[in-house]
Amino acid sequence: MIIKPRTEPLAIKKLRALLYRLPEQHPRRAELEQEYSRRLAGFKGEQAVDYYTSLLPEEDYLIFHALRLPHKQLFFQIDTLLLSQRFGLLIEIKNLSGDLFLDQHSQQLIKTVNGKNEAMSDPILQVKRQKYQLDCLLAGRFSFKLPLLHQVAVSNTSAILRTNPGQEHIFKEIGTAGNLLFRIKEAEQAHKKQILTPGQLEKLKDTLLQLHESLNLDIISQYSISPQEIKTGVGCPSCLQLPMTWKHGFWICPRCLQKSRTAHLQAIYEYGLLYNTSFQNSQMRAFLQLPSISTTSKLLSKAELICTGARKYRRYHQVYDD
Repeated sequence: MIIKPRTEPLAIKKLRALLYRLPEQHPRRAELEQEYSRRLAGFKGEQAVDYYTSLLPEEDYLIFHALRLPHKQLFFQIDTLLLSQRFGLLIEIKNLSGDLFLDQHSQQLIKTVNGKNEAMSDPILQVKRQKYQLDCLLAGRFSFKLPLLHQVAVSNTSAILRTNPGQEHIFKEIGTAGNLLFRIKEAEQAHKKQILTPGQLEKLKDTLLQLHESLNLDIISQYSISPQEIKTGVGCPSCLQLPMTWKHGFWICPRCLQKSRTAHLQAIYEYGLLYNTSFQNSQMRAFLQLPSISTTSKLLSKAELICTGARKYRRYHQVYDD
């Protein structure tokens, strides 16, 4: 049973909104585009692996996707966590292509594409570290000791996995996504003893959901971008031109002449991604490039936002899905 579904990460949404409103010639645009592509590829790889975990019997497992949990003063994120009454399995997902050499001497992953080598951190060490952090987290809150296992799943079917001679045993810990179900079946055979009661498993589920905290980056500060560099206005849903003009109850695109009554909703959403999910009339009026307080109030009142305060103290709030 899927307890925590996988949704598009906020970081991807924020990067997309920033790239849309950043000038084409901005000095950090190439860096942002590369980061956006990297995160998007990772997300698509995770979705590809989700197909295999969805084939598991719903009554046997609780499935958590993109679980971000606290450990000491930091957080760690588990791509996928499977929980049963017998064991837990942490799955680290990598969407990597090319020749992947897992060097057991340097504890590195060497990726080779078109003759170019790139050294990366060892994903097996990464998931083992996550397992240690989860084990510490559970030990501090529960008296039971649930066996925790780990597996790295490579979602790209074109990747070639290699390692040092005599170290092939690591392929029990890392493999293609298509092999994941067989690894889970092996774990089931090795861990037949029931450790948790249904009540304990339910309490563990509730605790993990309560502890989860989404990563919410201040993307403008992170990339040292001035708010003055970001384009304001309402984007055309047809040709993406910025800005549209509000006239006689419609947003009108000066390029393609598309008309819309609701194009501002996407701009409000992007404001929350880039700046703050809470705002006042004056802030949104400036961002949407609207002429009056009353027009802005009418549009915001129909936008299904949460409101607090009254008159000049009124604030509007957006809530984003995790």
